[in-house]
Amino acid sequence: MMTDKNSDGAAVYTPRFVDSPLHRRDAVHRAVDWISEEFPSAKPAMNYRMVRCDGTLSSDFVVLMENDPNVQEYWEKPASFRWKDDKGKRRNYTPDFAVVLADGRWIAVEVMPMTLVGRTRFLSKAPFIRTAALDAGYDGFELWTDREISVQPRLANASLLAGARTFVADEAALHSMRVVVRELGGRACVRDLRRLSGLGDRAFRAVARLVAFGELRMVHDDVLLDDHAFVEIPPR
Repeated sequence: MMTDKNSDGAAVYTPRFVDSPLHRRDAVHRAVDWISEEFPSAKPAMNYRMVRCDGTLSSDFVVLMENDPNVQEYWEKPASFRWKDDKGKRRNYTPDFAVVLADGRWIAVEVMPMTLVGRTRFLSKAPFIRTAALDAGYDGFELWTDREISVQPRLANASLLAGARTFVADEAALHSMRVVVRELGGRACVRDLRRLSGLGDRAFRAVARLVAFGELRMVHDDVLLDDHAFVEIPPR
């Protein structure tokens, strides 16, 4: 998440122009390209429940939240609150998500395609919604669009790792991969791990699962997690 604080410690609103695993697609509304899906959370604080996503952009946002260690939990469509526009008219607003960070802060989030941001003049409304969000008990308010959410390879990696968290654990393959990584000094190219482990098709899945659960980490965050990526055992 990206909410900052000013010198007084108050939350500051900043507009953010900002392969999904195991989604269950319930309905496709072709007129607006809107897909309703359910996504299995792997966060313990969420009790591994299914998260409802209205639209592919929201489902991609959820994938990023699942892969963000600074996000403890989140809810879709939290309680509405009232806000006043520039003419003093009171209106209702429902965030797309409420996100709880590891430091305890609560962030209200709007997920919106960039094309709609301009069409709905959302940026002119955002400061008023932010004020109302703070009054409602949130510590910040963020706007996430496709310019932030769809950044690659971050989204592709997050989607891959989210899927790896939902696989049934292959403990034998995981053990073999741990041994090979240690024998290579704690850092190796994925291609070499696949070759030396002798696990065949199970090798990459084992690497992905170890990265997903923090036993390994990518050496470079700005590359795709594939055969050419390097992984390492993180420092304790």
